[in-house]
Amino acid sequence: MIDLLKLPCSPQHEKSVLSVLMNWPEKLDEAPHLTREHFHTAATWFDLIHAGIQRSNGQAIDTLSLLADGQALHGGIDSIGGASMLAELSSYTPSCHHFSDHVATLSEFRARRLAVRAGLDLIESATTEDAESLVAATGTPITAIGDALTDSKPPLTLKAIIQESLDRFQRRAEGTENSMGIPTIPELDERLQGLHPGRVWVIGAYPEGGKSVLASQIVLNAVLEGFPCLFLTLEMSERDLMDRMLVQAGRMDARAFTEPKIYAAENGGEGVTKGLMQAVKRAVSMLAPSPLRIQRPANKQLQTVVAAIRKAKREMGIKVAAVDYLQLIQARGAGNKEGEISEISHTIQTLAQDLEITILVLSQLNADGDTKHGRVIEEDADAVLNIVQDRNKESETYKQHRHILIAKDRHYGSGGRKVPLILNRDKIRFEEGEDTTEKKTQRPQFQR
Repeated sequence: MIDLLKLPCSPQHEKSVLSVLMNWPEKLDEAPHLTREHFHTAATWFDLIHAGIQRSNGQAIDTLSLLADGQALHGGIDSIGGASMLAELSSYTPSCHHFSDHVATLSEFRARRLAVRAGLDLIESATTEDAESLVAATGTPITAIGDALTDSKPPLTLKAIIQESLDRFQRRAEGTENSMGIPTIPELDERLQGLHPGRVWVIGAYPEGGKSVLASQIVLNAVLEGFPCLFLTLEMSERDLMDRMLVQAGRMDARAFTEPKIYAAENGGEGVTKGLMQAVKRAVSMLAPSPLRIQRPANKQLQTVVAAIRKAKREMGIKVAAVDYLQLIQARGAGNKEGEISEISHTIQTLAQDLEITILVLSQLNADGDTKHGRVIEEDADAVLNIVQDRNKESETYKQHRHILIAKDRHYGSGGRKVPLILNRDKIRFEEGEDTTEKKTQRPQFQR
């Protein structure tokens, strides 16, 4: 059994951070996330110094007041090092230049301690819980570890943020950089400028409305440009998704690939044509070396989805992750479906920013055209693309595609714009097309 007194820690960095806080109390403003949990050997000292900062009015902390606090709160400070420790802290770090780096180190060691404790809990749970409950039991500590690691990144100062913006502006003015991100589909890129790190796109559609087709087409275009991508499929199998992407890459008829003999007979041939074989080989040659991972998670738990995305980022440096689809993800303990979707949405948004990737979230729409079971995902998202179909059951064009509506665009002002992309079901891809549904259902005008 691991000795809890020997958990990962760095006493030197703990002393350095506390010494800076004693002499430059204002530095605490640069580490608002810092708590006693970041300290393993000196947590009580942090409590005393933190209390002293609250009443110091920005002045260096008086050591006598700390002695008085220690006496009042703990009956003396001999048990935590006494006056000699206090004297050491007051002079341990002669400057504050490395404060942010040392705070980051404390966050990393805190994450390690959380990982050790989570591992011990996992060992205990593995002997008492069923497999599904075990996954849920490990979700909370995994999230806590991720949050602790995120804390290890020191916040940027206002000056640094402004300088980054000016540097980007200069590069764009010089023509060495543009605002375009990872390319998707030209008609979408004209309005949304591609995929950018730290953002979430929601692709909404009715059942069988083409949301997974649009997502796979976006992912395909990205990987063919050399950007590593992950496609997490919670609905269809990896094989079915690969069939679809081969059809898209080869720009062939879907039935020619899935039912080649029947397709050939229906088109007056006796077998697979040379042209079809060339299209298949071309698609394979494009996809086989591409940086694409297609994965069906072991289960649909939120933490399993998060773990798969984190692993893909760690192992292959993904830039884009697609999740098909939102309503299939399970988040235990949320109470109801709306609460569940809310937790999933916030987790995905945080994950995209933490890993600096784009996450495409597929979602079913309800009868009103909103995200099923909750609109919070739309509120959190950077862009919302709704695939619009004719929903009038009395119409001759029922279920026909009309366009893609950019229902939300947080960055480029394209919210409310219609993109003339229509699903070509034969080739399983969205192509530029004209919306003819309104023309077909339009009442005839009387000639005067």
